[in-house]
Amino acid sequence: RQFYAMPGEIQRGETVHLCYGVANAKTVSMDPVVDAMWPSINRCVTANPTKSTTYTLTASDANGKTLTQSVTVVVH
Repeated sequence: RQFYAMPGEIQRGETVHLCYGVANAKTVSMDPVVDAMWPSINRCVTANPTKSTTYTLTASDANGKTLTQSVTVVVH
């Protein structure tokens, strides 16, 4: 349903919130790993990247269907 970073650009040493919302998912994961993940309609995790990083969220349903979505956080 959704996957975004708030803010999308940060200064080195700042934190970013990676927010996601999934429906009908049995499992979710993020690469690179940030925190424990579980299916949720609306959840945010905090990351502290030291360089520009692309995060990929993967959600899988009970039938094994997998969807992925990526967001890039730019670090200055």
